[in-house]
Amino acid sequence: MRRLVSGSGLCRALLGLVLVGLAAVPMAAAARDARIGGTVEAAGDPLRGYAVTLYRTRPDTGGQAVALGSAVTAANGSFVIGYTSPSLPDSILYLVARKGKVALATALVGSPEPDWLVPTGDAPPPRPRSVVINERSTVAVGFAFAQFVDGTSIAGNRVGVRNAASMVGNMVQASTGFLAPVLRKAPNGTRTSTMATFNTLANLVQTCAVDAAACGPLLAAAPDRAGDPAPQTLQAVANIAMNPWRNIGLLYDLATTAPEPYRPSLAAVPPAWTIALTFSGDGTIDGPGAFAIDAEGNAWLGNNYTPGGPFANVCGGRTVFKFLPSGQLVPGAPFAGGGLSGAGFGVILDPKGRLWVGNFGFESPACAADPLKAAKHDSVSLFTADGAALSPRRGLTAGQIFWPQGMASAKDGTIWIANCGNDSVTVYPQGDPRRARSIGKDVLGLGKPFDVVVDGKGRAWVVGNDSESVAIVSDTGIRRLTTGFDRPMGIASDSQGNMWVANSGLVNVPCPDGGPVVGDGPLGSVALIRNDGTLAPRGPFTGGGITVPWGVAVDGNDQVWVANFGGGRGNDGPRLVRISQLCGVRTETCPPGLRTGDPISPPGGYASDGLTRTTDVAIDPSGNLWVTNNWKIVPPPSNPGGRSIMIFVGIAGPLKTPVIGPPVAAE
Repeated sequence: MRRLVSGSGLCRALLGLVLVGLAAVPMAAAARDARIGGTVEAAGDPLRGYAVTLYRTRPDTGGQAVALGSAVTAANGSFVIGYTSPSLPDSILYLVARKGKVALATALVGSPEPDWLVPTGDAPPPRPRSVVINERSTVAVGFAFAQFVDGTSIAGNRVGVRNAASMVGNMVQASTGFLAPVLRKAPNGTRTSTMATFNTLANLVQTCAVDAAACGPLLAAAPDRAGDPAPQTLQAVANIAMNPWRNIGLLYDLATTAPEPYRPSLAAVPPAWTIALTFSGDGTIDGPGAFAIDAEGNAWLGNNYTPGGPFANVCGGRTVFKFLPSGQLVPGAPFAGGGLSGAGFGVILDPKGRLWVGNFGFESPACAADPLKAAKHDSVSLFTADGAALSPRRGLTAGQIFWPQGMASAKDGTIWIANCGNDSVTVYPQGDPRRARSIGKDVLGLGKPFDVVVDGKGRAWVVGNDSESVAIVSDTGIRRLTTGFDRPMGIASDSQGNMWVANSGLVNVPCPDGGPVVGDGPLGSVALIRNDGTLAPRGPFTGGGITVPWGVAVDGNDQVWVANFGGGRGNDGPRLVRISQLCGVRTETCPPGLRTGDPISPPGGYASDGLTRTTDVAIDPSGNLWVTNNWKIVPPPSNPGGRSIMIFVGIAGPLKTPVIGPPVAAE
């Protein structure tokens, strides 16, 4: 009889005796030989006759995974596999249990559990450890490794695959198959619907694992982008992660028609099948504005405000954060100094791995009125890759910086700064403030420059929020584009050098004066400028949940991701903020039949009750989408800042980071 998942049961007790016995057996083979044992379960009951294979990824070649050993589960679901541990430091070990159309999985190395580290050198073999392979571990592996799953093989870029393993550890405990603390507790847990979504997906997998007749409908409802059914359940989960817009209601019906052993589960059809984890760092995040992701997948984040209560009169933020690829803070973070003062939309990395932060000077009206606390609004800060300040206490001020917002680095290290306050851009040739030059309004011709990006030819594309235009700055002069823009904000390049612009339709940036910055209606669009400087004829584009778009990013498939500052109405009535996804110029990576600019995300976008008003999205080498919770949905004027970030797991095409110039797919 199927039962609710609640404990280890007799089979785990018997397995423990087996493993203790194995630990006492002398190791006759090489010193690096090891053993792994565990159980395969569905709905908490053991699964017999499953072929369990231990694989390692191949970071040396990026090729297909290598099988290290295998076993078949006994009547109590147990297995033990002997193997020679790999010496490659970035190898990831994972297990797949297969029988017919059912493939269950778990990942070992990279989990927050340190016992899974692979021994190296002359280290003695580890004591055999017990793992549980079940539906929850399969959902965690399927989402975290979504961009790298090919059947039962996991392969891809070294950084992305390695980091994906640590993301698995945020969702499930390898040793028990239970929910991991990150997913189970605040700021996740019952505070958002993510845990219930995860459990509902686990229930979906178990319908097939306990009843082979149920596999056909599940695999057909979770096809790849081309519409071909998944070959087995692990691939089905990965397909759902990469295509969360597909068959939303049908998958919910399949997950809820049978008994649901994993709870809490969803009580209604979700907006989409996304797993979005919330992270709040050390509790001092307040108004996170923009991300920059480094070569190892760590994410840097600016902070608009000093931390304070919901009605505190906050001043400009004095810290910058650095997150591990798994979402936890890097030891020693957040970092301070270097003149940080209310960082805005300018957070970038240069080719040397140094961090540049624009000090816009966000602050509450009460702080701005205090001459001893008010921000200066006229500097940028510079840090090493380790978080040490390189800029002085007042920051770098050369080049007539004033209310800086978006920034960009060229491939030669030249830094471009959009000055919203004096309608100019500042240029630091090859990152040298001593050679600073300013391009003023009389030459640039823009009102309230907000963001800038540099293409592969070294041309800077600068967005004018107030002038509703874009300037292309090159060695031969300046060209201005004046049609197709509506209160534009962020801009991003695709791999072909085309530019995507977020038209907020509403925001008049206060630098220092401006209009309303909060809206909830179906405002805004995304414009596409071709690399020759002409506007795409079908745009600007709407749909897919676009509502006051702010930040924009392009992934390794050239698909376009949009952070929406505006809220909307969810299926259950409350306002939900959403992320939007559009088909890019490489339509072969989009669902069949879509054209450039068509929405991929559903009409309500990828909405989440964990999102607040967002300003930026960024994509890492694992295909995770990092999102800022910048402002509260109903923002008090004294402290409007949001208090967290979110990571949408495995949803986007992986990128080589940092992104300097046109984005490059991580391979």
